[in-house]
Amino acid sequence: MLFIKFGVCYYLVMVLIISRFFESTILEVVNWLRLNNSKFLILNSKCQIDFYFKINQEQEIFINDINLRKINSLWYRNGELNSNAKIEIGSKSLQNQINKFLSSEWKVLSDFFFNNFHEKKVLGDYLLKEYNKLDQLVLAKKCGFNIPNTIIGTKQADFDSVNDLSKITKPVNNIFIATDEDFQLSSYAKEITNEHIQNRKGTFFPSLIQEKIQRKYEIRIFFIKTRLFPMAIFNDNRNAIDIREYNSANNIRYVPYVLNNSIKNKIMDFINRAGLSTGSIDIIVTPQNEFYFLEVNPCGQYDYLNKYCNYYIEKEIANYLI
Repeated sequence: MLFIKFGVCYYLVMVLIISRFFESTILEVVNWLRLNNSKFLILNSKCQIDFYFKINQEQEIFINDINLRKINSLWYRNGELNSNAKIEIGSKSLQNQINKFLSSEWKVLSDFFFNNFHEKKVLGDYLLKEYNKLDQLVLAKKCGFNIPNTIIGTKQADFDSVNDLSKITKPVNNIFIATDEDFQLSSYAKEITNEHIQNRKGTFFPSLIQEKIQRKYEIRIFFIKTRLFPMAIFNDNRNAIDIREYNSANNIRYVPYVLNNSIKNKIMDFINRAGLSTGSIDIIVTPQNEFYFLEVNPCGQYDYLNKYCNYYIEKEIANYLI
C-alpha cells in the first residue's frame, strides 16, 4: 500500500511527479492514480535527490535508486529538484563562489535528467517553467492574437509613444513576494499615469509599461495537450487590474466558457509553436469583443476552474499519465 506524506518519497514507480513542497493540487491527481492502482513517486524540494548516470554504450539513468526505464510518465507540476550540497568555510566570498559553482553543476545534472524523457509521456516541462513573457507576446502576435502595446525602457523619453494611452506596469518575469516578521510585500500589475513616469529622473532599471486593455471579461484557459478547459471571469470592480489583488467572491463570478473556433485555432497554434504540454493562458475580451492575449503560465493553477466549472481536471491529468 502507498501512503502520501509531503517530503517523504516512495518507490516502485510508474508515474513520476515533481512539485514544490506542499503542492496541494497534486493530491486529487494522486487519488485518481491510486483508484487505478497506478504506482507513483512524488519528489519535491524537501526530498533528498540522488542521481546516478552511466553514460556509455549501455546508458543508465537512476534517480533515488529508480531506473528511468521503470518510469513510464512524468508530470512536472512545478518546483525544483534541490541539491543539499552546501559548502561552509571561513571565507564567505570563497564559500559563495564554490556554492555557485555547485549550483551550476547541479543544474547540468537536472537538465540532463529531464532531457531523457523525450520518449515517455510527459506533462509539463522543467526547462520551460519560466517561459519568457516577452517571447510569449511575440509568438502570440505571430499566431494572430491581438496583444497590448508593450514598451520596456530606462528613461522617460522611451515611453512617449504611450503618453495618450491608459497603461499599467508589471514585472517582466514573475511577481515579487517578500516577507518579514510582520508584513508581506507583493508586486501586482498596477495602473500608472504619465506623472509616475515623469517623476523619474535620469535613467532607471528597465521597466515594462503596457497598454491597459479595457475589459469586458477575462478568460482563463487551462490546457492539457489538445484539451482546453476555458473559464470566463466577470469582475464588477472596473478598476481591478490584477485579479490576485482583488479576489473577492462578492464581486467576481467564474463560469464555464465556450471558445469560438477562431480563438481555439490560435490557442492551439500558440501551444504547438511554444512546445507546451500544459499550462494556463490568460486572455482579455474587450467591450468590442476583441480577444487580447496576455500571457501563459506553464505551471498555472487549475483548482478553481474545477471548483467553479466542474471540469475534473485532476482526473484528466491522471488519465493522461496512466
